Amino acid sequence: MLAAHANPAAKIFAFEPHPRAFERLVKNVARNQLDNVRCLRSACGAADGVAQLHSIDVDSVPSRSTLDPAMMRPEWGLCSWSVEVLALDRLVSDEDLARVDLLKIDVEGTEPEVLRGMRETLRRDRPVIFAEVLPGARTEDDLEALLGPERYHYYLLTLRGPHARRHIRAHGTWFNWLFTPTESDEALDVCRPLGG
Repeated sequence: MLAAHANPAAKIFAFEPHPRAFERLVKNVARNQLDNVRCLRSACGAADGVAQLHSIDVDSVPSRSTLDPAMMRPEWGLCSWSVEVLALDRLVSDEDLARVDLLKIDVEGTEPEVLRGMRETLRRDRPVIFAEVLPGARTEDDLEALLGPERYHYYLLTLRGPHARRHIRAHGTWFNWLFTPTESDEALDVCRPLGG
């Protein structure tokens, strides 16, 4: 929603495989009268296909759902079902997108799989990426292996703004990171703290 309001000329794709979260997404897009957001009820991954989505079994929108069962605990009361998975390279090709500028990934431990499914787009467009890096997910080395060869910079996002890091390492308090290609460090301006 924020990106759509910030840039009404942008074409935005929002992916949400969880049915209750998808329903809320669609309602919020409609309430905000956003014509530039396309909602897709699917997950993103390394390849097109079908996978099991694991979630907490609640009647409301759960706080966590993922394709990685290792990120869930049985005592939480879990359920799972099949969902469509899309590789973003195919979507970019099918939609004939000239360029991808910005990506936000929050997929509870499968962030590297999303990037694997968009290797061509990553090389071609070198988008700015906001991504979650969760403690215990063990995604750090995979993320560096995918982003390092493309000469990305890594910034841990905190209340004091972005902090440059030589390596991606999960933090106990701050989960969100900014990854920028070398040419796009001006993207840091978008996440400076208010009044800072």
